[in-house]
Amino acid sequence: MAAKGGRLSVAGSGERIGVQFKITGAEKTSAEFAAIRKDINRRMRDTMVRVGESVLLPDIVGKMPARWGDTLRIERQRDGVFVGSTLTNRSGHQLNRALGWWDFGGRRRRDTSSREGPHIIVREVNSHVSLIDEAIRAGIVKEFRGHGFEAS
Repeated sequence: MAAKGGRLSVAGSGERIGVQFKITGAEKTSAEFAAIRKDINRRMRDTMVRVGESVLLPDIVGKMPARWGDTLRIERQRDGVFVGSTLTNRSGHQLNRALGWWDFGGRRRRDTSSREGPHIIVREVNSHVSLIDEAIRAGIVKEFRGHGFEAS
């Protein structure tokens, strides 16, 4: 069966951790899997959000200025999750791009100089890869087992 998966992204930098799972040796048919795939995908994103909130965010928040750290959250996308902010501008638009600029640096339109960011988010994601990977794997295995599949 084709591999399925999701990803953890960081605002402004793209995919940092890819999660793939492949079903092998299953006696379940493709039709049986298709019937529960949407539910498993939804629960996989739920697992990724929980892992991000419990494993990753506490360390990131502690290393960022309160203006940003207190607003961070793990946000869901169609095919994964990313670290974003609840801050909005006066028009009500989210400031995820501003968070990316603050952390990653770079040059904004109309600026003549560029900025070197502290890269706190990327450093923390990279230092937690094994913890995140294991927690997501355990959550995905639990979801498959909950639907009657053998998983390890």
